[in-house]
Formats: sequence, C-alpha cells, structure tokens
Amino acid sequence: MSFIGKSFLPFFKGVKVIESVQFIHAFTGIINESEKNNIDLIVMGSQGASGLQEMFIGSNTEKVVRRSKVPVLVIKKGKKDFPIKDILFASDFSKECKKTFQKIIDFANIFDATIHLLYVNTIHNFNTTPAIENKIDKFIKGFKMGEYTRRIYNDISIEKGILSYGRDIKADLIALNTHGRSGLSQLFNGSIGQELANHALRPVITFRI
Repeated sequence: MSFIGKSFLPFFKGVKVIESVQFIHAFTGIINESEKNNIDLIVMGSQGASGLQEMFIGSNTEKVVRRSKVPVLVIKKGKKDFPIKDILFASDFSKECKKTFQKIIDFANIFDATIHLLYVNTIHNFNTTPAIENKIDKFIKGFKMGEYTRRIYNDISIEKGILSYGRDIKADLIALNTHGRSGLSQLFNGSIGQELANHALRPVITFRI
C-alpha cells in the first residue's frame, strides 16, 4: 500500500510512503524490504542504553548494520530540527576504509556540510602524531573534498573519543565504516566509561566496507 504523505504529517509532504507489515524478525524484514525495493538508505530509531556499544552490539540495529549493503542512519533521540552541517567521520584511515569514503563525501555534499576527520589515539593502539598525519594525508589524497577539518584525539577508548569529540564540536552526525562480517564490534575493546552512561547520542550513519 502506498500513499502521498498526509497533511497532518507535514514532514511527509511530497513524499511517497509505502507501508509494509511483516510477521518475521525485525532485522530480517528490514533487510528483505530494503533489497526488494532497492532502498538507498535505512533509517532506524534506537531505544538502547547510551554509548555506541549498547546502541549496536546484540541489538536489531546492530544486525541491520551488519547485514545491510546500504548506509544505515540510526537516531536515538528525536529532534524538532535535524540540520546536518557538521559530520564527524571517525576512522583508522586504513586503505580498506577508502572504499566508502567517496560515499561519505557525496552525503556531506548534499547538505553542504563540513567533514571533521577524526583519529582516536588510545594507549592500546598508540601511534605518533606524524605517523597519523601522514596516514590521513595518504587517505584523502585523490578525493575532491569541500570544507573539512582533521583532528587527532587522545582518549582511553575509541568509543569515548568519538563521543567526547562529537560533543566538543557539537557534531550533527557521526559517520562510521563497518564490516559486514562483524558489524561495529571491532571498534570496542572495553567497557563504557561511567560518565557516558546517560549520554544522549547524536545520530550515527554507517557505511559498509
């Protein structure tokens, strides 16, 4: 069943909406529908605890992220307005991650947004500043980018660094790469700091490598 967005839902104005009800596992139904309809982007809400790990690991959201071939946008806390002017792209800037970087640039260009490149340096995976800067230089070489910044952020965990820096710059969106075989679990090496337990997450968009 499809219809044009009703007047009592102003954000649907001019948007074609197709409704579908399936009596199967949520993540399976989402993946099946996205593939059947050649969906470009999956948007999901999350009611999980704060922190990227609780938000993804073991949840329907994590399963969709792991299996989806298209970007997945996850929104935890609803907002009246959702401007996208500052996108935080957190990465290890490996060659593998370059496969999807153009998609992130294209996404940012839609909103004329600034991309903030972030490398989180931790004690468990420490690199020198010159080595990281050289890695980022090689990573972005050949890409035509608009406004962007880059930052090396020292923290006790990758997750905490992402959330802390996102808060510092008031990022509108956090962009991450993910592997289909393991979702986002490879990002996390420890428990979440107590100070993040009640942190209201910013929206997160994932691009599968």
